[in-house]
Amino acid sequence: MKFVPTINQISSTNQSTGFKMAINAKSFSILTSGIYQNKIKAVIREYSTNALESHIQARNEQPFEVHLPTKNECYFYVRDYGVGLTDEEFENVFCTFFQSSKDNTNDLGGCLGLGAKVGHSYNTKSYIVESWKNGYHYIYNCFIGDSGIPERSQLLKEYSQDPEGVKIQIAVDKDDIDEFKETAEEVYKWFSLKPKFIGEQLEIKNPIIEKHKNYITTNDIRCCNAIMGNIAYPIYHNYALDKYKDIINSRICLYFNIGDISFNPSRESLEYSDRTLANLKKRFELVIEEIKISIENQIKNSNSEWEAICRFNVITKTYNNIQNITKYINKLNYNNKELDVEKIKLQCKYFPGYSNCKSQNYVYLSKNHRYVINDLKIGSLCRCKELSKNHVVYLIDKEDLKNIDITYTDDCFVYASTLPK
Repeated sequence: MKFVPTINQISSTNQSTGFKMAINAKSFSILTSGIYQNKIKAVIREYSTNALESHIQARNEQPFEVHLPTKNECYFYVRDYGVGLTDEEFENVFCTFFQSSKDNTNDLGGCLGLGAKVGHSYNTKSYIVESWKNGYHYIYNCFIGDSGIPERSQLLKEYSQDPEGVKIQIAVDKDDIDEFKETAEEVYKWFSLKPKFIGEQLEIKNPIIEKHKNYITTNDIRCCNAIMGNIAYPIYHNYALDKYKDIINSRICLYFNIGDISFNPSRESLEYSDRTLANLKKRFELVIEEIKISIENQIKNSNSEWEAICRFNVITKTYNNIQNITKYINKLNYNNKELDVEKIKLQCKYFPGYSNCKSQNYVYLSKNHRYVINDLKIGSLCRCKELSKNHVVYLIDKEDLKNIDITYTDDCFVYASTLPK
């Protein structure tokens, strides 16, 4: 992914000098381990996305391979059949912090030059890297040295006719076997190309319930996620996104092109830069507009404006996992007329079912509610109270019907005289 730094232009008449960075065990520990909260997930995510992107570079549409740890084979590895690494590339890119071969293109997701070193974050602190390229097979041991600084040593260089690519293998603590499996399923469910499992098999369930133009619905997340480069990033509350907090609390995912949004160095969360916030807002608005058009298409065959609003309020109650969608769509276009969907002005008696009736000057329209015309001199209240045991009920005097400013049909109402005594 193209790296876009945030630069502030500041002028000063005073002489300035640059900051420095100490290269020691502390700085390396922060970069290899300190930035990751979930180290097992980081290992699986970083090496697997690297493998998938190597296949993209090599134009290999076949899946990369993954070995999950078991009691008898207690190690995790990722083997790709992509572009591979020469000895020089291993030295200058794989082993060099902040050096990346992907920071000038948005065809690939990496850019920081940190993910390849994630193996140092796991408990074992060491891992084996094998590479096949240009007819050679290399094996390296990567480990934390006595000084606390990451080191590597070449174990083998030999001629080989095996397919080009890279294999990274990490020994796994037996107590972590189940967590590796559970985390692998969580990571790989968002991959466009699922890996081929060697040995222990893992069934990756499709998390998508329904796919739409600007979003998907799913039950596999707790809040809205942004998916970019096969990684799902939870979207958390941010003051700049307060308008969309109900969408953020919904179980939907938004797909972004690589480079549209920025992530933190760990790739565990988003960086809420101005560009990220602008693109999130733009996508939220596209989701709202898409839903509005979809709902209007569903209610366009209604027989009246009253029925259209009733159907709208039923549809939007739990629309595609999105909470409180009427907060964003409070006007409805029906037959080229804009309707207020929240409530209409009308004198009535309101029977909520859980308490006594009360007078109010508006009604909420819904297919699940009952609207009763008072055509009796006495007895209407008792009949409506009985009906309110199963429905929200509004009792409307006959002469007040003329105050309704939207179209309706007779079947929108029932007469009190027709209700059981």
